[in-house]
Amino acid sequence: MEKKVKKEIKAGTSIKIDYDNLDVADIMDQIKRKIASQGETPIREEPSVGEYRTVTPSQVQEKLGMEGEQVSGWREKLRWIASKFINPLAPFIKLIVLPVHEEVVRTAQGLHQTNLRLDDELFKAVEYTKLLHNLCHNLVVELSKLKIEEENLKSKTRILEKDFEFLKKREKALEELLLR
Repeated sequence: MEKKVKKEIKAGTSIKIDYDNLDVADIMDQIKRKIASQGETPIREEPSVGEYRTVTPSQVQEKLGMEGEQVSGWREKLRWIASKFINPLAPFIKLIVLPVHEEVVRTAQGLHQTNLRLDDELFKAVEYTKLLHNLCHNLVVELSKLKIEEENLKSKTRILEKDFEFLKKREKALEELLLR
């Protein structure tokens, strides 16, 4: 029996899988080593909506890639001036936007409650449907039993009618013998 050679997942990777003898722990170790060898990329954190910070001219220059140079160009100057004017006004802007934010939050909560109510109604409808299905099934079973019992009683009635006719004929025959 020849053994298959370990196959690589992608070209250029060092993760190898032996398909004849799968060892999940070994594969996970290979993946961890591969990630550790690549090094971690730093995650850049952005300020949240509620956080405001002052932008300095040096930060503007760094953002624009102009380290050691003066801020040049009318767009960059305009951005820098706008950031200087907007940052002190940030609490006022937040106050102006607050009613809109509250309305959005209320709408989202209303939608969530509506979804919960719809989920509850859907659950009730499903349970009601299950109940009706079981009821219909039980009715069919009971009607089948009653139909079988009816057929049984009909056959017994026919037998009794034949016996009754036979007894009538016998009675008439006996009367004729006695009256003669």
